[in-house]
Amino acid sequence: GRILEVNARNNFILVVRNQNLTDTIRFNVGDETRIEDIFGRRIRLSQLVPGLRVRVEHADFMTASIPPQSPAFEIRMVR
Repeated sequence: GRILEVNARNNFILVVRNQNLTDTIRFNVGDETRIEDIFGRRIRLSQLVPGLRVRVEHADFMTASIPPQSPAFEIRMVR
């Protein structure tokens, strides 16, 4: 999906899939979340920006909130 918002203060990103705003997910980022650039190098949450395409590995569950939330295990930039 594409990043809509990066909130480094509250440790989350909003990602929209398929360019459909109703398909937005909030991924909560913790100390154990691995964040990588397109070359697999580790980067910080603050280095992500809206508009970037990312692939997020996350928990199998999501909250019933709007938007749904899930903890992120890995966030990787894609081309």
